[in-house]
Amino acid sequence: MGVILSINVSKKKGCRKKRVEKARVNEYGIEGDAHAGKGLRQISFLTLESIEKMRKKGYNIQYGELAENITLGGISPKDIKVGKKLKIGKEVIVEITKIGKDCKEDCSLFKGHFEDCMMAKEGFFAKVIRGGEIKIGDAVEIT
Repeated sequence: MGVILSINVSKKKGCRKKRVEKARVNEYGIEGDAHAGKGLRQISFLTLESIEKMRKKGYNIQYGELAENITLGGISPKDIKVGKKLKIGKEVIVEITKIGKDCKEDCSLFKGHFEDCMMAKEGFFAKVIRGGEIKIGDAVEIT
């Protein structure tokens, strides 16, 4: 069982996201986030374990800095598999669709540090199965 440590949104793509206490998830992703839309990458996730790996390498990474929508505690990247579902809070269900991402050389988030970016290696993406409200501290269960 995991927990939401941070919910992060941004109005524009390609920039760090800002933390919010709660959010509404609809059929396109997190309302108000630039990455919400149709497709298989509606919500992005990163685990605290992945962030800690970067911190051990000397990066002062804060939640949302790697453009993840939701930062999770209590879940290991090893537990994440494409096709698994996450139940978030009381209502929201998402399906994991992709692990890792292809970084571009013009990445404004971590220019010059692509080999160390955990979003590229261990970040994961999901599509919304059922929407609802989520908040920091909500339980997250892999099903």
